[in-house]
Amino acid sequence: MLLSLRLRLMVAFLSVIMITLVFASVGAVVLLREQQTEFARQRYGRLVDPFALRVEQMEHAGFPLYRIRAELADPAGYYEVRLLLLDEDNKVVLDTNAQEDMLGITLAVDTPPQSLPSQPYKAWLARWQQQDLYLFVSNSATPDRPGAAPDSLRLVIAVPASDVTAAWELLLPRQFVAGSLALVIAVLLSIVVAGRITEPVRAMTRASEAIAEGHYDQRI
Repeated sequence: MLLSLRLRLMVAFLSVIMITLVFASVGAVVLLREQQTEFARQRYGRLVDPFALRVEQMEHAGFPLYRIRAELADPAGYYEVRLLLLDEDNKVVLDTNAQEDMLGITLAVDTPPQSLPSQPYKAWLARWQQQDLYLFVSNSATPDRPGAAPDSLRLVIAVPASDVTAAWELLLPRQFVAGSLALVIAVLLSIVVAGRITEPVRAMTRASEAIAEGHYDQRI
């Protein structure tokens, strides 16, 4: 009977704790999902200006497009991004991704969604060959910027939307580890608490059994 009571208490404690952990984990993922997605957008968006500056330097040095592409291929692979260069008509003239060539298409980079003035980039979703891409362009890079040549190239960073929106999934392994540790601690605590609750009942049972056997000096 006492063992059954202790077991029931442990099961009740663990049930409450597990339900609480599940709701807390789901709530944390929901709340942090958009935050992690925004962090991913910022990580890619902040690459725009450094890459654009490098392209401008190579332009001024007279590099042909094939040489610019060769210079951009390695850093693009390192950061796992796709770099596009547009001409004055916003037509793609260079693409660091040779497998899914976007050469020749026109991107409406002059009318992306509005961004904060302090934000160094603009980002928006575009559809390309049944794939959603996040496109990033400098917030200050305009064809008529002071000192820019009228035919200067414009840099765009293209990233699969799944790479941005799936950033929150990095939280799941950590959530699992934290939940597992919490569950182990909860099991140990439930054993201790259930034992403390049932110990007085156990003492009363022993005393009542002793009284039944004729030992009336027991205290309950």
